[in-house]
Amino acid sequence: MAVDNALQPERTGVPAGRRRARRRPKSRAVKGAAFEFSLTIGGYPIRVFSAPVLPEEAQSLWHPDDQEIYVLSESSSAVGAVDRLLHEVLHAISTLMLVEEDHLTERQTNTMSTAFVDTLVRNPEFRTRFLAAVSLAATPEVPEAH
Repeated sequence: MAVDNALQPERTGVPAGRRRARRRPKSRAVKGAAFEFSLTIGGYPIRVFSAPVLPEEAQSLWHPDDQEIYVLSESSSAVGAVDRLLHEVLHAISTLMLVEEDHLTERQTNTMSTAFVDTLVRNPEFRTRFLAAVSLAATPEVPEAH
């Protein structure tokens, strides 16, 4: 049985050397922002961008209408950059997964992101165990042979 695979050059009609490279997504809300990566929250695709400057002197932004996260390209510290990214991920989770009256406040989001990053930084054994557990959870389970 033949399977039609659009990824094979002979099936697409475009010679292998002439296929176009995939375009990187463009920011809808912040001009000049560079696409970094995508993530999924509760089945919703979220695009993450970096930009040298953000509106209103923000360090990071969550745009719920466009489902995009923006962080500054340059940060004063690696911990600060991770904190800002997690801060916006928490806003995204709150917006996408909770009814509006239950959305996290700015204060709650700041507290949670800062405390979680600090916990990971100050507790290497917890960090190792936590990341190992996450990696294990992300690994597809192989059904047992009977």
